[in-house]
Amino acid sequence: MIAKIPKARRKQEWLAQALSLSRDNDVAADDESGQLPGGLIMVQIDGLSKSQLEIAFSKGEMPFIQKMLSGGQYACHTLYSGLPSSTPAVQGELFYGVRGIVPAFGFRHDADGKLNRMYDPIVANRVQKRLQERGEPLLTGGSAYSNIYTGGAKESHFCAASMGWDDLLRGLKARNWFIVMLLNIPTLLRILGLMIIELGFAVVDMLRGVLSGKAIGAEIKFMAARVAVSILLRDLITIGASVDASRGLPIIHLNYLGYDEQSHRRGPQSKFAHWALKGIDRSIEKLWIAALRDGKRNYELWIYSDHGQEHTIPYEKLKGHSIDDAVRFSAEELAKQGVDFATRVKSTPAVTHAPLLKGIRRFDTTTTKNSESDASANHESFPMVVAMGPVGHIYFDGSQDIELLTDMANMLVTRYQVPAAVQITDNDKLLVHTARGIFTLPGQEVEVFGESHAFLSVISQDLLHLCKNDDAGDLILLGCVDGVPAISFPMENGAHAGAGPNETRAFAVLPNDTSVEESKDGFIRPLDIHKAALDKVALQNAVQAVEQAEPVQTVA
Repeated sequence: MIAKIPKARRKQEWLAQALSLSRDNDVAADDESGQLPGGLIMVQIDGLSKSQLEIAFSKGEMPFIQKMLSGGQYACHTLYSGLPSSTPAVQGELFYGVRGIVPAFGFRHDADGKLNRMYDPIVANRVQKRLQERGEPLLTGGSAYSNIYTGGAKESHFCAASMGWDDLLRGLKARNWFIVMLLNIPTLLRILGLMIIELGFAVVDMLRGVLSGKAIGAEIKFMAARVAVSILLRDLITIGASVDASRGLPIIHLNYLGYDEQSHRRGPQSKFAHWALKGIDRSIEKLWIAALRDGKRNYELWIYSDHGQEHTIPYEKLKGHSIDDAVRFSAEELAKQGVDFATRVKSTPAVTHAPLLKGIRRFDTTTTKNSESDASANHESFPMVVAMGPVGHIYFDGSQDIELLTDMANMLVTRYQVPAAVQITDNDKLLVHTARGIFTLPGQEVEVFGESHAFLSVISQDLLHLCKNDDAGDLILLGCVDGVPAISFPMENGAHAGAGPNETRAFAVLPNDTSVEESKDGFIRPLDIHKAALDKVALQNAVQAVEQAEPVQTVA
């Protein structure tokens, strides 16, 4: 009997057994018709804007996805990320159908006043519980890889909310380790070779960075993260998802981080970022071939990005001081004018993005200062600043009147050249302070974001929703508005989280029969994918239930 089982199928089953992974007992193929139940594989390419996808197509860097589209069975949709345009917010909407669950990747938690970052498992798990209370999880019964949330998956790996940094490898016996390595010798050799090649590129890139004036410590950290995320994590989650397909899990979701990692450091259009896209495209193709060959379901493949990236100039490089300093200087000027601040300054290290591997801390950008001690020594008290990417949040303890916020916003945009500062009014309007004047949203979207921005019809409502989040700052700083070069408050060449035209313009490659309906302006948002995926899974379950309920005919 075993001799009749294809060799590749046996390999996947042995690998699943060695990893102590269960099978989906609900999968049952019709032996006579050969029909398999349906399934869904969802692939997220983190940080890839639609414009950079199109550039990759023009350079032949992603041939597999291009081939999918050229076959005529798939369409490439414009996906509006919503705000903030960062993974925790987008995945909250896509996995649970809840819009704007967090105001940023890093923020001050309103309940206790502490700094929260979404790569912290405790923080991510707390946010996920709120999502579970408000929405329907998408990945029920399936698996999740390298995400912020688990999406209700019965098995999650490298997801912040599950605290499972290493749960894919945890608990393996020595015998099982041997089986895993034996079954994957060619793959392991290829991964090792690619890591060596990537390490060589990383060393050259590190030396260039150091010679151009970048800190050697930060360059070494980035070099380690680059190899780990771009090669090791990419191939681990590809292998894991392939095994899940052979086990017949109904829905499988994985997130490739390599492009986003490279873009933050070197820019979204950089050769290193686009080099990562080639490897991601090959990995998706290998996963799809494995699913077709070994999968116990008739899987559909959906590919999308959660947000894009803007090419940015670091604020500190542009101005010679950090955004923390700019806020402190502004507060000091206002204090001289008699303003009594109710908080103490707390300068917080901003980070470009979230590490999803244990021990890999992505590039910390601002220098850490003992600002609280300095403030105490001077008997002064100033606001708290949390600035990540092109968005910053300024927090005051207690309520502050509109006049104070207006004075602070005006000083930041005029004297310290912050592109925009946003405050919310009592009648749910937004005042956007810029060097060109003060604009009101909704109503003056063109003046703030430019007439070519693709999402003018919805951007104001999402920005208002962000500002009304309990954990949002009293003032919101924007580094990307019309008429000025995009800036990032940390030291990075690529950034996202704001309302820029590229960071909000993601993509979704979906089968033509997917039940998504584009808006009148020609785009979809994560909530549309959430609903379409739930419809797809529900239809799969219904068809499977009917097939299993049919009586088996016997011959007397």
